[in-house]
Amino acid sequence: MSLIDRAALRLGLALITWGRRPLELESRERRARHAEQYLARLERERRARRWQGLNLPPR
Repeated sequence: MSLIDRAALRLGLALITWGRRPLELESRERRARHAEQYLARLERERRARRWQGLNLPPR
């Protein structure tokens, strides 16, 4: 691979990476809300597994 080919490849990859960047950064509140939603989902799943273990017949 020649020097020009490698430079073109690097430039192309840099342009693709730059084009896929987020247009605006997430706010601190939004990131916190995502974290809270994730923890709430984990808690719901934990409670559902516990409920199943207590109420469903064993396999």
